[in-house]
Amino acid sequence: MQKSRLLQISLALVACVAVSWGQSDSIEVEPRIPLNVFGDVNSILVVWSIPDSVIVESVAVFRSLHPDRDFYLLDQFESQQTRYLDVIVEPDTHYFYRLEVEPVESDIYRSSEATPPFTSMADP
Repeated sequence: MQKSRLLQISLALVACVAVSWGQSDSIEVEPRIPLNVFGDVNSILVVWSIPDSVIVESVAVFRSLHPDRDFYLLDQFESQQTRYLDVIVEPDTHYFYRLEVEPVESDIYRSSEATPPFTSMADP
């Protein structure tokens, strides 16, 4: 009898947890823009893709010498452009990039802030 009662209580607790878990608020995930960078002899090409459903109001490209701080606006433009050529680069210097795409009718899309892509100029 006592084992049966413990089993009933355990099942009731599991059911309560399952129901409360199902009613929890969903986590909003901010849309991310895939971003890649490629070093060349005299420049760095920054490439991204934007979903076809997004109508772009503006795109902002940011750069830093550090992966987690001191990003500054490199350029901003109004177009569906998906490439940017960074020609103001120094040899033997790693550059980290971030991107923000502002659509006409929704929240800003960003590239990953936790793991920004980086590269340097290619050796000649």
